[in-house]
Amino acid sequence: MQINLIFAAGSLMLASMGVLLTELSGCLCIAAEGFMVLGAFFCYVFTLWTGSAFAGVFFSAVLCALIGLALIVFIQKCKADPFVAALALNLGSLGITSTLSQTLFGTSGVLHEISFNSGQRFMFVIAAVFFLILTAIFLASPYGKRLKAVGRSVPAAIQIGIHTDRYIVASWVLCAFFAAVAGASVVFRAGVYAPLGIAGRGWLAIAAVYLGFKNIFGLCASTFFLALVEQIAYNAQKISSLNVTAILGLPSFLALVLYAISQRKKHKLS
Repeated sequence: MQINLIFAAGSLMLASMGVLLTELSGCLCIAAEGFMVLGAFFCYVFTLWTGSAFAGVFFSAVLCALIGLALIVFIQKCKADPFVAALALNLGSLGITSTLSQTLFGTSGVLHEISFNSGQRFMFVIAAVFFLILTAIFLASPYGKRLKAVGRSVPAAIQIGIHTDRYIVASWVLCAFFAAVAGASVVFRAGVYAPLGIAGRGWLAIAAVYLGFKNIFGLCASTFFLALVEQIAYNAQKISSLNVTAILGLPSFLALVLYAISQRKKHKLS
């Protein structure tokens, strides 16, 4: 259980870091769920084609980063609503992967034929810690401070010479990249690709950001908390009639309350 807990927390932490960067930029990306779905599917495909788990994760993450880039550029050029556009990706990701799965493998169900060893799973945990350290260093650097300045006030950031669009674009690309790696980890964990294998973890990643008070260190605590809640929920289901969805929904409900409070404060400041 301890290994599974660390692995689940590392996966959730990766997705949450990407969401955190977009939130700090002032343009929240709620598409973590969709990018995790795409990342899981393309990780399976590329791993099967190349025979390398590393290549599978890398190529799927890069592909999702390019999709994230296209999405945010579309939003900026067309003045689209970021929330609606990201929600569309979340809703469309299952249809896209189902269609591709039917085309490539003749089924839209569970895909097998791949096995991952414990060493590869351990390397994923190491990678999650590595990205966490890099993100913490970035946020403490002048570039991280500029990103936060963009999130506080775009007009003020423009006045001091910050290219606000570039920071927002970069945050969305990183969000897509991290979420794709997190989605790939779900395939590592299960050893198969399941169409509904992400099971709302992208939304939990958003919840973790607000439970962690939009702080990288608070994020670490909140992801472990949510991963622990997930473990308890599934174990409780085995020994009682408790509803897993209801248990997992409590942290997300709390995060929604914190999000509403943060948005109210933001409007008051503006």
